[in-house]
Amino acid sequence: MKDELPEHLRPVRDALMQTAHGSEPEDFPEASEELLDDLEEKLRGRIPQRAAKPAVPWYQQVMSFLATPAFGAVAALVVILFFAAPLFTGPDRFRDPGDGSGSTARIVLVGADQGTFDSLSSDGLIDPASVVRTEEASEAESVEPPKLIVDFKAGTLRQVRADGTVVDSDLPEDPALLPGAIAKSLRSLDTAESP
Repeated sequence: MKDELPEHLRPVRDALMQTAHGSEPEDFPEASEELLDDLEEKLRGRIPQRAAKPAVPWYQQVMSFLATPAFGAVAALVVILFFAAPLFTGPDRFRDPGDGSGSTARIVLVGADQGTFDSLSSDGLIDPASVVRTEEASEAESVEPPKLIVDFKAGTLRQVRADGTVVDSDLPEDPALLPGAIAKSLRSLDTAESP
Protein backbone atom coordinates (compact mmCIF):
# COMPACT_ATOMS: atom_id res chain seq x y z
CA MET A 1 0.00 0.00 0.00
CA LYS A 2 1.36 3.37 -1.01
CA ASP A 3 1.60 5.76 1.90
CA GLU A 4 0.71 9.27 0.83
CA LEU A 5 0.11 10.73 4.26
CA PRO A 6 2.20 13.67 5.36
CA GLU A 7 4.68 12.95 8.11
CA HIS A 8 2.81 14.84 10.82
CA LEU A 9 -0.42 12.74 10.31
CA ARG A 10 1.23 9.33 10.55
CA PRO A 11 0.97 9.15 14.36
CA VAL A 12 -2.79 9.66 14.07
CA ARG A 13 -2.98 6.87 11.51
CA ASP A 14 -1.05 4.54 13.74
CA ALA A 15 -3.25 5.32 16.74
CA LEU A 16 -6.39 4.67 14.68
CA MET A 17 -5.03 1.37 13.38
CA GLN A 18 -4.25 0.18 16.89
CA THR A 19 -7.83 0.83 18.01
CA ALA A 20 -9.14 -0.96 14.93
CA HIS A 21 -7.12 -4.10 15.77
CA GLY A 22 -8.62 -4.57 19.19
CA SER A 23 -6.49 -2.57 21.53
CA GLU A 24 -8.24 -1.40 24.61
CA PRO A 25 -9.69 2.16 24.68
CA GLU A 26 -7.64 3.08 27.76
CA ASP A 27 -4.48 2.35 25.76
CA PHE A 28 -5.41 5.01 23.24
CA PRO A 29 -3.19 8.06 23.65
CA GLU A 30 -4.83 11.41 24.05
CA ALA A 31 -4.56 13.70 21.04
CA SER A 32 -2.73 16.92 21.60
CA GLU A 33 -4.41 20.25 21.05
CA GLU A 34 -1.99 21.10 18.28
CA LEU A 35 -2.83 17.89 16.43
CA LEU A 36 -6.57 18.52 16.68
CA ASP A 37 -6.17 22.11 15.51
CA ASP A 38 -4.01 20.95 12.62
CA LEU A 39 -6.58 18.32 11.56
CA GLU A 40 -9.42 20.79 11.77
CA GLU A 41 -7.53 23.32 9.69
CA LYS A 42 -6.61 20.75 7.03
CA LEU A 43 -10.13 19.37 6.76
CA ARG A 44 -11.69 22.81 6.57
CA GLY A 45 -9.52 23.64 3.59
CA ARG A 46 -10.53 20.48 1.69
CA ILE A 47 -14.30 20.76 2.07
CA PRO A 48 -15.58 23.19 -0.51
CA GLN A 49 -18.01 25.71 0.83
CA ARG A 50 -21.22 25.96 -1.15
CA ALA A 51 -22.14 29.38 -2.27
CA ALA A 52 -25.71 30.33 -1.52
CA LYS A 53 -27.80 30.60 -4.67
CA PRO A 54 -29.55 33.89 -5.12
CA ALA A 55 -33.33 33.66 -5.08
CA VAL A 56 -34.80 33.77 -8.58
CA PRO A 57 -38.11 35.65 -8.90
CA TRP A 58 -41.11 33.57 -10.00
CA TYR A 59 -41.63 35.52 -13.23
CA GLN A 60 -38.06 34.77 -14.30
CA GLN A 61 -38.65 31.07 -13.56
CA VAL A 62 -41.78 31.15 -15.74
CA MET A 63 -39.94 32.91 -18.55
CA SER A 64 -37.15 30.36 -18.33
CA PHE A 65 -39.70 27.53 -18.57
CA LEU A 66 -41.39 29.14 -21.57
CA ALA A 67 -38.04 29.42 -23.31
CA THR A 68 -37.34 25.67 -23.16
CA PRO A 69 -37.55 23.73 -26.45
CA ALA A 70 -39.99 21.21 -24.98
CA PHE A 71 -42.53 23.92 -24.21
CA GLY A 72 -42.19 25.34 -27.72
CA ALA A 73 -42.79 21.91 -29.28
CA VAL A 74 -45.89 21.29 -27.16
CA ALA A 75 -47.27 24.75 -27.93
CA ALA A 76 -46.76 24.20 -31.67
CA LEU A 77 -48.54 20.83 -31.46
CA VAL A 78 -51.50 22.39 -29.64
CA VAL A 79 -51.83 25.11 -32.29
CA ILE A 80 -51.66 22.56 -35.12
CA LEU A 81 -54.30 20.36 -33.49
CA PHE A 82 -56.54 23.37 -32.87
CA PHE A 83 -56.59 24.26 -36.55
CA ALA A 84 -56.55 20.68 -37.87
CA ALA A 85 -59.29 19.27 -35.62
CA PRO A 86 -62.19 20.49 -37.79
CA LEU A 87 -60.66 18.63 -40.75
CA PHE A 88 -61.00 15.32 -38.90
CA THR A 89 -64.45 15.78 -37.37
CA GLY A 90 -66.46 15.94 -40.60
CA PRO A 91 -70.22 16.43 -40.43
CA ASP A 92 -72.06 16.53 -37.16
CA ARG A 93 -72.45 12.85 -36.24
CA PHE A 94 -74.75 13.50 -33.31
CA ARG A 95 -77.56 14.81 -35.41
CA ASP A 96 -80.23 12.61 -36.86
CA PRO A 97 -79.39 12.42 -40.59
CA GLY A 98 -83.04 12.90 -41.48
CA ASP A 99 -83.73 15.75 -39.14
CA GLY A 100 -84.62 18.18 -41.91
CA SER A 101 -81.36 20.13 -41.85
CA GLY A 102 -80.52 18.87 -45.34
CA SER A 103 -84.10 18.67 -46.56
CA THR A 104 -85.11 20.34 -49.81
CA ALA A 105 -88.76 20.45 -48.75
CA ARG A 106 -90.37 23.66 -47.55
CA ILE A 107 -92.11 23.64 -44.17
CA VAL A 108 -95.37 25.52 -43.90
CA LEU A 109 -96.50 26.31 -40.36
CA VAL A 110 -100.22 27.10 -40.28
CA GLY A 111 -101.42 28.93 -37.15
CA ALA A 112 -98.16 28.50 -35.22
CA ASP A 113 -97.53 31.01 -32.48
CA GLN A 114 -94.12 32.66 -32.06
CA GLY A 115 -93.18 30.40 -29.11
CA THR A 116 -93.72 27.23 -31.15
CA PHE A 117 -91.75 28.64 -34.09
CA ASP A 118 -88.88 29.67 -31.79
CA SER A 119 -88.91 26.25 -30.12
CA LEU A 120 -88.66 24.40 -33.45
CA SER A 121 -85.97 26.76 -34.75
CA SER A 122 -83.84 26.59 -31.61
CA ASP A 123 -83.86 22.77 -31.65
CA GLY A 124 -82.06 22.91 -34.99
CA LEU A 125 -84.87 20.80 -36.41
CA ILE A 126 -85.85 23.24 -39.12
CA ASP A 127 -83.98 25.88 -41.02
CA PRO A 128 -85.82 29.17 -40.43
CA ALA A 129 -85.09 30.12 -44.06
CA SER A 130 -87.11 27.12 -45.31
CA VAL A 131 -90.16 27.96 -43.18
CA VAL A 132 -93.28 29.72 -44.41
CA ARG A 133 -95.68 30.89 -41.71
CA THR A 134 -99.34 31.40 -42.55
CA GLU A 135 -102.54 31.93 -40.65
CA GLU A 136 -104.82 29.95 -42.97
CA ALA A 137 -104.40 26.53 -44.59
CA SER A 138 -105.50 27.92 -47.96
CA GLU A 139 -102.36 30.10 -48.06
CA ALA A 140 -100.20 26.95 -47.80
CA GLU A 141 -101.41 25.83 -51.25
CA SER A 142 -99.41 28.58 -52.95
CA VAL A 143 -96.09 27.06 -51.76
CA GLU A 144 -94.46 24.79 -54.37
CA PRO A 145 -94.02 21.10 -53.48
CA PRO A 146 -92.25 19.25 -51.99
CA LYS A 147 -93.54 20.66 -48.74
CA LEU A 148 -94.64 19.67 -45.27
CA ILE A 149 -97.68 21.49 -43.99
CA VAL A 150 -97.89 21.54 -40.20
CA ASP A 151 -101.43 22.70 -39.49
CA PHE A 152 -101.79 23.55 -35.83
CA LYS A 153 -105.43 24.59 -36.28
CA ALA A 154 -106.54 21.30 -37.84
CA GLY A 155 -103.98 19.21 -35.92
CA THR A 156 -102.52 17.55 -39.03
CA LEU A 157 -99.21 16.97 -40.77
CA ARG A 158 -99.54 16.92 -44.56
CA GLN A 159 -96.72 15.78 -46.81
CA VAL A 160 -97.08 17.03 -50.37
CA ARG A 161 -94.52 15.36 -52.62
CA ALA A 162 -93.17 16.78 -55.89
CA ASP A 163 -95.37 14.40 -57.92
CA GLY A 164 -98.47 15.69 -56.12
CA THR A 165 -98.94 12.70 -53.76
CA VAL A 166 -100.38 13.73 -50.42
CA VAL A 167 -99.89 11.85 -47.14
CA ASP A 168 -101.79 13.06 -44.08
CA SER A 169 -101.18 12.21 -40.43
CA ASP A 170 -102.25 13.67 -37.09
CA LEU A 171 -100.12 15.94 -34.94
CA PRO A 172 -99.09 14.28 -31.66
CA GLU A 173 -101.10 15.35 -28.62
CA ASP A 174 -97.96 15.83 -26.56
CA PRO A 175 -96.10 18.98 -27.75
CA ALA A 176 -92.79 17.38 -26.74
CA LEU A 177 -93.30 14.76 -29.49
CA LEU A 178 -93.85 17.37 -32.21
CA PRO A 179 -90.16 17.73 -33.25
CA GLY A 180 -89.88 13.96 -33.67
CA ALA A 181 -93.07 13.82 -35.77
CA ILE A 182 -91.82 16.64 -38.02
CA ALA A 183 -88.43 14.95 -38.41
CA LYS A 184 -90.07 11.65 -39.30
CA SER A 185 -92.33 13.32 -41.87
CA LEU A 186 -89.41 15.21 -43.45
CA ARG A 187 -87.37 12.02 -43.60
CA SER A 188 -90.27 10.22 -45.27
CA LEU A 189 -90.74 13.11 -47.69
CA ASP A 190 -87.02 13.20 -48.60
CA THR A 191 -86.78 9.44 -49.11
CA ALA A 192 -89.84 9.54 -51.34
CA GLU A 193 -88.23 12.31 -53.42
CA SER A 194 -84.87 10.54 -53.87
CA PRO A 195 -84.70 8.16 -56.89
